[in-house]
Amino acid sequence: MAPVIVHIHIPKMAGSTIMRAFPRWAGISYCPWQSVRWPLHPTYGNETYFYELLTRSCAAGAAPACFSSYEGAWDDALAACRWQPDARPIMLTLLRSPMAWLYSAMRWSGRTPEKLARAGSWRTADGYGFDRPLCALSGRAWCSHPGLVDPGRSRAELVEHILRNLAQRDTAWGLAEQLPASLLLILRQVGLRERAKVY
Repeated sequence: MAPVIVHIHIPKMAGSTIMRAFPRWAGISYCPWQSVRWPLHPTYGNETYFYELLTRSCAAGAAPACFSSYEGAWDDALAACRWQPDARPIMLTLLRSPMAWLYSAMRWSGRTPEKLARAGSWRTADGYGFDRPLCALSGRAWCSHPGLVDPGRSRAELVEHILRNLAQRDTAWGLAEQLPASLLLILRQVGLRERAKVY
């Protein structure tokens, strides 16, 4: 097993549930820098610091398996371990129906379709756009703003890139709408088949 399981927390995709409960389900510990209380670690809002800590963890290589969760981006997390291919982290995330995600994001941000139309913007109240899942599943290089895909990049190429990410060997993912079944699948994907039998 890889020394780190990195959960890419995409807001409104059951990320908080995974963030708080996955270590207990999997029978592993949080990574040393990750607290079990909110905020879960001192890197929130500081992506550079998170990737620095992940780089150190990958460099150590022999550390016990641990779990970390961050509202970061897939490519950037993998890049932190690019010089240590044998310590490549297992990437974990949940996906959700686009319409269900959009509805949840709008409710969370206090926006309605009418308000968004009047504002002329599909950004949420915190400034993030509704491309946020695409940016999280790819990387900062694809986005001109957190949650807004760079208009100069091909969306078709972006989707192909995301599908390649999800198809990689060291990847685990499930569906937010099917959380119990997804948990069993994810435990098997990360090499915890015996743990999956507990459930």
